[in-house]
Amino acid sequence: MGSAPAAAAITPPTAAARLARINAIRREMKTFLLLAVSSVITAGVLPSLPAKIILSAFVLLAVVSEAARRLSG
Repeated sequence: MGSAPAAAAITPPTAAARLARINAIRREMKTFLLLAVSSVITAGVLPSLPAKIILSAFVLLAVVSEAARRLSG
């Protein structure tokens, strides 16, 4: 009965890696905020209900595809 192999040491991310990740998250948040604000403004300008529904479907599609991209990677 041999002993179990030692687990590889997990090194914490460097400050530069953490900063890069924070900046990436900020960019994504700004993109979603811009998408939300622009869709609300556009929906307010559109006169018909079907156009608003189609716009909402496109926004929902963008959010779902972004969530799927985050889960896969």
